[in-house]
Amino acid sequence: MSRIRLLSLLVLLLPLSACSFENETGIDQDIDLMQTDRYAADLAKREAAAREVAFQSRNGTLPLMPLLYWGKYTYYPSAGIGCIVTVTEKDLNREEIGTYDIDVCGNDEH
Repeated sequence: MSRIRLLSLLVLLLPLSACSFENETGIDQDIDLMQTDRYAADLAKREAAAREVAFQSRNGTLPLMPLLYWGKYTYYPSAGIGCIVTVTEKDLNREEIGTYDIDVCGNDEH
């Protein structure tokens, strides 16, 4: 068996999560498919929390999650459109890490 063919067979046998690639900066990084699933789940939780903040702002209720008290999420009703609430998510350094425009009038599924 030729050496090239043997190497390509070995590459096929390696699990994808064990492969690595070199990005534009020349830094070697591992590809982890589980990370993308975790990121998607984390993003869904963050969006759900932002949605809850928006609906609580519409209803005038107190935040139910301690993170809201710590200033992780802030909200601003939209000036011209009363149905849209902009929710801003901040990290521990109070830097913005996400902004969500949420329809609180029922036109969007809750």
